[in-house]
Amino acid sequence: AAAAKGRCGEGYILAGVNLSYLALWKRMAKRAGVRGPIAPLLRPVGRGVGAVGDLWARLSGTETDINSAALRMGGQFHYYSSDKAARELDYRFGTVDDAIDAAWTWFVEHGHVGERSARRAASAQRS
Repeated sequence: AAAAKGRCGEGYILAGVNLSYLALWKRMAKRAGVRGPIAPLLRPVGRGVGAVGDLWARLSGTETDINSAALRMGGQFHYYSSDKAARELDYRFGTVDDAIDAAWTWFVEHGHVGERSARRAASAQRS
């Protein structure tokens, strides 16, 4: 659409719904059939947990999923507007839950989700 309708030299942001990381993680956990986060992590607790992750990474020689950089990033807001793309390119985006469902399906189909987790998520979707 940008090639056909966009203006030369212009940039377009193709984003979707703006959510906090907490809201997104809750929705992803629900789709996966697991208990999600309850509340945001208090900053001092996050710093401590991040420092432990950093120390573990240094001692083990492997990067951990939980580290100070990841926790700092999770506390930031990365909100964007697609208004210009919608106006000029007729850009439309789907729902967050549809995107999560599509991603979950892809992960399951490509073997990135174990059988037990896939069954638990399927059961949670039915109830």
